Amino acid sequence: MNQVYLCIPAKAILFGEYGVLYGGKAVAVTFFDPCFKISIKIKRFEDNSSIKIKSDFFSNQIIQFSIHDNNEIIKNDPNILFFSNLIKPWSSYLENCELNIEIQKSFSPSLGFGSSSALIAGISAGLWQLIFQNKEYLNQIEFWNNVKQSIQNIQGGGSGYDVAVQLAAIEKNEIDKNTNFWIFQNKMNSIIPNIHAFEPNISLNNLGCFISTNIYSNTTKALHKFQNDKEKLRYANRHSEICESFLELNTMNNLQILMKKSLEIAHSQKILPIQNKKFNDLISTFNSKQISYKTMGAGHGDCLWVLLNKNKLKTECQISESDIPFAFETVRTENE
Repeated sequence: MNQVYLCIPAKAILFGEYGVLYGGKAVAVTFFDPCFKISIKIKRFEDNSSIKIKSDFFSNQIIQFSIHDNNEIIKNDPNILFFSNLIKPWSSYLENCELNIEIQKSFSPSLGFGSSSALIAGISAGLWQLIFQNKEYLNQIEFWNNVKQSIQNIQGGGSGYDVAVQLAAIEKNEIDKNTNFWIFQNKMNSIIPNIHAFEPNISLNNLGCFISTNIYSNTTKALHKFQNDKEKLRYANRHSEICESFLELNTMNNLQILMKKSLEIAHSQKILPIQNKKFNDLISTFNSKQISYKTMGAGHGDCLWVLLNKNKLKTECQISESDIPFAFETVRTENE
């Protein structure tokens, strides 16, 4: 095997977003529409090491660099910097190799569906399979050491829940691209996190839609701001308590109650982009109609999780089709 093809799902966090940074649990969902599709190929060469990445989202379609390039060359191009930081933990395996990565399908970072984490997950999984000729990676210490180093290089921190659930979904859904919920928690005494599939006692078709705010939320900046907040542990504990409450009682009624509590915390944390008129108009509509919703991820933009079906969002709230990137009513489950 010298080439692999991978499909990496989008992700969204339901509860636990800041608590997971301090050892709490997170509940997240992965779904394959939209998704990333990538191919990875390694060729052996004598006395030559290069990395070539092809994608439509580069201005020249192809970027190329070497693992031996100096820092100044790498820092001058943000795309090269990202991929260099991602691949750096694997560099000892790539001596005298040409690594070719093609990103054939992607989704916008502004959705908050884990575009960066999808690349970390997909490229890490692909490199593991090519280097070790082994498809199983979720229980491998060396694999997680490299993944967590990539996350550290790129974000400077973070729980890694997004990369982890996307990796679990890649392994679980090699054939059928199902929508799955996951429970994630970092371990105190192991670099390998706990990741378990989870089936809520709520029909997936009743879980509403994701609505684009069209505001990009910079995860790295958000994490830095949170980690410098004097009340970070209090906020983290409150997010963890909401997550635990949902796991204990995952009914539609409790989901609505907990979404309201989550939103109250977001207001307290000042992570809602209320200075943006379009965002304010959006949440004013949901508030006036008593529609349950919450922020996702860092909370500074990206998408809102709204408990209303697509048709009602379009007719009752005048939300355009283009601002509904995902609707749970369209998903397939394992039993279908």
